[in-house]
Amino acid sequence: MAEKAVITILLAAADVTAIAGQRVRPAAQAQFDAFPFVTLRITDYEQIATHSGPSGFAKTTVTIDAWALNYKDAMNLQNKIRLALQYKSGDFGGVAVKGIMPQGKSEFQEQSADGTASPVYAVSADYVVIHAE
Repeated sequence: MAEKAVITILLAAADVTAIAGQRVRPAAQAQFDAFPFVTLRITDYEQIATHSGPSGFAKTTVTIDAWALNYKDAMNLQNKIRLALQYKSGDFGGVAVKGIMPQGKSEFQEQSADGTASPVYAVSADYVVIHAE
C-alpha cells in the first residue's frame, strides 16, 4: 500500500516528472529505460498496535533510488523526491497516508561487469510512511 501511495505522489510531482518523466518503478527499471529514473522498494514493514489490538495502521520504510548518468543529476532528482514526499499526508492512490518522514541517505555508483561502460550513479534515501492497512 505504501508503495502505491509513494508512486502516486511522485508521478503527480511536476519537479520529479520534469526530470524522470513517468520512469518511477517498483523494484527495478524497465529494460532499456532512459536515464534518469526512479526505483523504489519496501525495506521494512511493521503493523502499529495499540494496547487493545491492531490500530489499522502500519509503518513502512520505502527505499527510493534516484538514478542518473552523473552524481549531480542523481542528487538533484533525490532532492526533488524529498521535497515531494516529506511530511505529506492525505489520500494518495486510495491509500490513507498519515505522514511521510525522510530518514537516511546514501550514494553509490555501479560499473558494468567488464568495466567498459561509463558508471551510473544513484542517490538512495529511506522514507518512513505511516498509512492505513
